[in-house]
Amino acid sequence: MASVIKSLSLSPEIASPSAPVSVLFDFDGTVCLGEGPVLEFAQLLDQRLPGHGFTRHVREFIQHPQAPGPFQHCDDPYDIISIISTDAGFPASLTNAAYADSRENAAHSAIRTPERFAEFVRSIPANCVLATNSPAQEFDQFLHQLGLVGAFSSIVTSAGKPAGMHSIIPELLAHGPVLSVGDKWINDLAPAQFLGADTALVDTYDRQKDRGRATLRARNLESLYEHIHSWCTSAVPQATLTPHATKGSHVSH
Repeated sequence: MASVIKSLSLSPEIASPSAPVSVLFDFDGTVCLGEGPVLEFAQLLDQRLPGHGFTRHVREFIQHPQAPGPFQHCDDPYDIISIISTDAGFPASLTNAAYADSRENAAHSAIRTPERFAEFVRSIPANCVLATNSPAQEFDQFLHQLGLVGAFSSIVTSAGKPAGMHSIIPELLAHGPVLSVGDKWINDLAPAQFLGADTALVDTYDRQKDRGRATLRARNLESLYEHIHSWCTSAVPQATLTPHATKGSHVSH
């Protein structure tokens, strides 16, 4: 029986890697771009918890990410929502429920991938896995909207990052080198680096210069395409690498 990562995933299992190296992609802010999802989340919180200015503060950060103020140490707009919620004493269960409920509309909001990403992810000689904290419900709508149906070997939803990375990364490392790609150091890269994976940071808002030493770093994912491809071909002997032709398939038992 193939080794799989058990998870709450779009597909109930993650397929055993069919290439000798794995690239683990984050979703929001890395593969899925656009302010639509975080604004849907903030607007829903404003409806349920009026008077805290979730949407206003998120919009201000997006427009002026380097501005001084109470959120100057935030890495992204989701941090702002977390800080406001914590300061107001809202339980995590309340904000988590709002996040899950916001995803249905978020899938149909103004979202996009980095330029040529669908072509890129299908071309690299690696087992490509997508890991997101988004729930499985409605997640297929994101994939359809972004043109990414069948682009990944496996998808982990409700990943529970950062803690959930301690389950995902070891499974992938058991089959070979791993590169974790994400826009949030503490969620996507710190646990991966701790566990022995290489890392690629997409520092969209240029706010994470002091968050750690990533293997690769850029302001956008497109700038890392060539470097990620080079990592894939240099992480193991060249003779063992062939283009990954089985993305979207899962191991049958």
